[in-house]
Amino acid sequence: MNTGELCGACWIRLFTEQKPGYGFVSERIPELTITLKKESRGKGIGTALINEIITHAKKMNYKGLSLSVDHSNPAMELYKKFSFKVVCEVGNPTMLLAF
Repeated sequence: MNTGELCGACWIRLFTEQKPGYGFVSERIPELTITLKKESRGKGIGTALINEIITHAKKMNYKGLSLSVDHSNPAMELYKKFSFKVVCEVGNPTMLLAF
């Protein structure tokens, strides 16, 4: 049942080389941030949010999305299902999904 309660959020943001985000790849590639409440995980909500943000990013003519994720975060497997690839491993892995 949909209660209208907030269960998570997802957004993309551009950073600069001078002030990069944790998953910075390029000033032209936005960085993806997603978070879900614990009780909302494993229900397809993250998948739906990522699908929507990828569609939006493509409409905005971005050439990909990047992110940073901890090795122990189970969401890493979700990102791999979307074909995000590890492009850097300094600290937490930086992943890129190229369109």
